[in-house]
Amino acid sequence: MSINDRFTLTPSDQQLAIDQHFISIIHALSRFEDVQTTREQTKAIVNGDSTMNVSPEDQAIVLRLKRGLTYIIEHDGPYQLQTSLAINGIVAQDEALDRGTLRTGQIQIGGVRLWSRQFRFKQRSKHKSRVF
Repeated sequence: MSINDRFTLTPSDQQLAIDQHFISIIHALSRFEDVQTTREQTKAIVNGDSTMNVSPEDQAIVLRLKRGLTYIIEHDGPYQLQTSLAINGIVAQDEALDRGTLRTGQIQIGGVRLWSRQFRFKQRSKHKSRVF
């Protein structure tokens, strides 16, 4: 499947877009890692300035996200699985035991109840048949 570009940007336009949105992207990604920094704190961390009230762990996460995003921007070539593994190796540094590899085996998601499809169907049909 081929995906065509919707926009054609010159290299200078691309650089401008990166410069304008780099901090915002890192800040948004850090929210997925449960980092509670403000945009200004994220900007200070990325620029190497000192920050107040930000844990060293959160600072490390923001810096790893910065390195991962920089890798994506500088990566030249088609997307391959190895690209995702390399990005994972960067952002999961010091966090995962086996970073940069695919997980195999059973994966458990904590705090989530997994039900069979049949059970959910019975529960829904039970509620639909109620008459008030």
